Amino acid sequence: MTSSDPSVVEILNATTGDARFASVGTARVTVTFEQPEVIGSEKMMAFMDVRVTMYEVELFLTSAITGEPVDSARALLSDSILVNAIVTKDGTPVTSSGVQITLSSDTSVAKLTPAVAPDRAVLRGVGTATLHVIVDQPDIPGESASLADSIHVNVETFVASVSVASNASTHLANGDTLVTDSVTFSAQVMDISGTVPSSGAKWTSSDSNVVRFTDDTAGVAVLDGVGSATVSVTFEEPALPADTVEGAMDVGVTTYVTQIDVESNITAAPYTDTLVTDQVTFSASVTKDAQSVASAVSGWTSETPSVVTITNASTGEATFADTGQARVAVNLSSPTLPRATLTDTLDLRITTYIAQISGPGSTPTMGDTVQYTASITDTRAGTLLSTFGVTFTTTDNSVISYFDASSGLALARDTGTAIVGVTLDSPSLPNGAVADSLSPTTMTDEFFYGAFSTATGDFGDTVIVYADDVHFFTDSTRITFPNGTVLFADTNWTDSLRTLVGAGTTTDTLTVTNLADDGGGFRTDVPTRFQFAGQGGVADAFEPNDTFPLTTADSIGVPFEALLSIDPAKLDPIDNNFFYFFIETNMTVEVTADWQQVANIDFYVCQGVGNPPTGVLAICQMQANDPSTRGPETASAAFGAGGPFVLRVWCEGSCPSVPLTYKLTVKEP
Repeated sequence: MTSSDPSVVEILNATTGDARFASVGTARVTVTFEQPEVIGSEKMMAFMDVRVTMYEVELFLTSAITGEPVDSARALLSDSILVNAIVTKDGTPVTSSGVQITLSSDTSVAKLTPAVAPDRAVLRGVGTATLHVIVDQPDIPGESASLADSIHVNVETFVASVSVASNASTHLANGDTLVTDSVTFSAQVMDISGTVPSSGAKWTSSDSNVVRFTDDTAGVAVLDGVGSATVSVTFEEPALPADTVEGAMDVGVTTYVTQIDVESNITAAPYTDTLVTDQVTFSASVTKDAQSVASAVSGWTSETPSVVTITNASTGEATFADTGQARVAVNLSSPTLPRATLTDTLDLRITTYIAQISGPGSTPTMGDTVQYTASITDTRAGTLLSTFGVTFTTTDNSVISYFDASSGLALARDTGTAIVGVTLDSPSLPNGAVADSLSPTTMTDEFFYGAFSTATGDFGDTVIVYADDVHFFTDSTRITFPNGTVLFADTNWTDSLRTLVGAGTTTDTLTVTNLADDGGGFRTDVPTRFQFAGQGGVADAFEPNDTFPLTTADSIGVPFEALLSIDPAKLDPIDNNFFYFFIETNMTVEVTADWQQVANIDFYVCQGVGNPPTGVLAICQMQANDPSTRGPETASAAFGAGGPFVLRVWCEGSCPSVPLTYKLTVKEP
């Protein structure tokens, strides 16, 4: 026995006729008989054409959830699939049963569920897996194994695409989520082939303060606040293998951000420096998502026009009219929010600076040094500012004058009335002054505030009197003690007076007469606040009835000058006020007396008789005093020989009540 195609029919035993069908195909099997023999040499033969067939298995998938066929090349994630088998033989279906999935090449894509059913798998991940399948019936002849095949499954996912559109404004683009908008969220469930029908949508928001649903089945919501929220949708009845399909969208709700600026038209100061009297211009800028947006202002308003007065509603010009609180609002015509006009407000507190000046508690006395102080308060915070930039003022510099107008140190200079004030230069009000003043300061008492070079002095001592800031000396200035004693003027300048202490001075307040002020006016009676302790009296050396020199052995040198005095109490006899002096040689002398007080005083210059001269006076030269003036007065006498001489002094009529000081000068003519 032989086979024409051993790959189809393989003869296993040519004698017994055992053979195996190795593959599908057609082969001729020939049999040769040894007996009986036929006529001739040929053997008897027979043949058979054998067509070898097999069972063909076609595997296909259906959804265990929907019952619908599943395309193995486009299976959907989360589906539970059933493997089905169609067995045919020679193109004719045969009865089959017992399909089992024995292996999945990738369990992360397709996982077997033998506990549920041997022919079921769950598609749990995106990717490709090969399922190996056996069919229990029919059996393959001569084989112990079951009928087997495999199928490749490609698993795809599906998506729920969420979008949003405005219900309020057609010009807003999809996703342009602006506060106050009413929007509708929509979603499409799609797989790789396209849109999948679905129903039973349920919408939720992670933050209802940002996105608030008014219809959570139709997806209608209101954008209530600026911020971020996640909008989620769940489809309970999609035409998909899974029980539910979810989709989500992160929503950033934005708005237009307005910024109001204020710039002073006067000082260009920042808007926080809101000071009364300023004239300003308001302006508004708009941004969205930190990007500048072109906008137009439709008008500015002020809720309190008595504080902030809008002078031009379109340009934003305004005046800070008074202190207080005010709210300024702006309406922007473009852009606008979907359901509201874009507006903004700015709360302002209009403030001012307050200056306060203070000084001594009582009216100053002429000549006092006065310290004025100032405080500057910002009414916004109630805080004190630096007084840098303040200037102290006076309405009459001759009454109150400043050593330093910035420090407030002043001198009460003269009688009169002045108003002391302070002004603030920096900071200052934009269109006004910061100032304060005290009530008028009036001084009626006038004093001389000069100084003495020494506090005490005896008869004949030199004392220099210095002028003050108000008064200066004239040629006729005299300083008189309360008892009438007059200091003898030695030299005289505008700012100082050199004097000699006169007879009979006492310790008391001095009177300075015939002063001039810096305006040229004269003061005839200006008391000083200065006390001088004079030590002199009529008993001082070289006063009346004293000899000079004390002994006749000495003679005076010419020229000779001495400060002498006359006692007004010594009137009778006429020689009670005299001096005698000795001249050794013949000479002609000129005697001059400088009086420091108006008085009717006369003097003689006589040659003395006796040594010392007593009683008898001869050869006298008399000089009569003009009672309306004070010295100098001069008398001349010529003597042939030296000897004693007598100076006789007396007063007739209008005489001083105190000792009178005069200066005696003896010289050659």
